[in-house]
Amino acid sequence: MVDQPTRAEKNRREVDRAVGLRRSDPRRGPRPGKFDQYTPLTHSRSHIFSVNKVDDKWQRPPRMDNIEDLVRRGYLSQFKQRDDPPRRREEDKAGRADRRGGHRGPARDKDRDGKPEGMVYVISRGPVHGGTVNRARADLRAMIHQINDNDKRRWPPLPPQPRATFDEYDQKGIIYPHDDPLVVTMRIANWEVDRILIDGGSSANIIYISAFNELKLDRKDLKRVNYEVTGFNGSGLTPEGIIELSVRVVERSRRRDVRAEFFVINSPSPYNVIMGRPLIHKIGGVVSTYHLAMAYTTNEGWSANLKGSQKTAK
Repeated sequence: MVDQPTRAEKNRREVDRAVGLRRSDPRRGPRPGKFDQYTPLTHSRSHIFSVNKVDDKWQRPPRMDNIEDLVRRGYLSQFKQRDDPPRRREEDKAGRADRRGGHRGPARDKDRDGKPEGMVYVISRGPVHGGTVNRARADLRAMIHQINDNDKRRWPPLPPQPRATFDEYDQKGIIYPHDDPLVVTMRIANWEVDRILIDGGSSANIIYISAFNELKLDRKDLKRVNYEVTGFNGSGLTPEGIIELSVRVVERSRRRDVRAEFFVINSPSPYNVIMGRPLIHKIGGVVSTYHLAMAYTTNEGWSANLKGSQKTAK
């Protein structure tokens, strides 16, 4: 007579079949492991199997070897400990070398699908649209519910925006390849001002003190500020003040007239003025440094292009 297996034995067999584990034959002795060293994990292998058992990656090797095999192929990286043994470090170096050589597969997918090492945030201070950072923070508190509810809320119609295009006409006279910035000439306070840098990375419009003096502007018109502006290298500088000036982009039928605030900076610079995001957005500007041109919206609502000077930029 053949003994019927107990319920516990049936459960063990079901688990073994799920992970592809074949019971060891007592006459053959225990089945040797596939690996002689195992990656340190943050959870027990029983736990890893329990949360991943429905996955189709489980194969015939015993559970311990199967987990190690999957780890080495780039899976289950969320369970790896941060401090790997020396052998694993050497294997990781070899894997990185393979990826640099164009190797494709699970080892390369590991970097794309695994958890990031951390998060790099940005600390910002100084002038922003609408005033100081403190004021911007208060404005954001009032608007954040609108941003989160953007898909559900009915927003008012957007302002008309003509189609902005760049073509081979905008490339005429430009020497390629280049990495030149967009430097233009515009009329500011009824003066033709050269060497104006179009900088979408600047949160403020800047006019340097040398250009301020050349425009015959009066310091009495400056509004005082008590905070610093911060450059890309992190250095801070307190402006001489803020002044509102008239700006005209191009002439005649392609003209655009606006008024914009400028921070007056007492610092040497190769430029007279930096046209930042506030003024770029005010004229509906779309910048292409590849074409060394900026599309903008004219007073009549049409799209026109302002070309930069590569000679001045260089």
